[in-house]
Amino acid sequence: MSGMPSVGTVMTPLPHSIDIGEDVVTARVLMDEHNIHHLPVTSKGKIAGVVTVRDIQVAGALTPDRDTSLLVREVCHMPAYVAEAAEPLDVVLLEMADRQLSSVVVVDHNGRLAGILTLTDVCRLFARALDGHYPQKSRPMRTG
Repeated sequence: MSGMPSVGTVMTPLPHSIDIGEDVVTARVLMDEHNIHHLPVTSKGKIAGVVTVRDIQVAGALTPDRDTSLLVREVCHMPAYVAEAAEPLDVVLLEMADRQLSSVVVVDHNGRLAGILTLTDVCRLFARALDGHYPQKSRPMRTG
């Protein structure tokens, strides 16, 4: 493989997602069942945001006396950072770093959910690169 990989080559494909109107208990059960920490959030079939296990934990701790279940729309990050699968990985990673994000929702060229890129995916790629599976490009490091 030469050149910069695209986001689509590194993402976790076909992620589970949840509707914005669902309750956080449903989101947490889905996350636990599939051992995942991020869920793309949709509204009427479109990407609306992303919810994490941490979002749910914090929201639960802040509202322990609430009688009704929290809804995903109340705890998710909106809007989600969305990238097309064909975008160069370095551009997306720099944006993640600049915005201090732990995930990116990935869409196909029609805007449909295609995958999710998390810091875990990035760590796997980095480990493979260190092991020599991806060629190193000589580039100045961005500091900041």
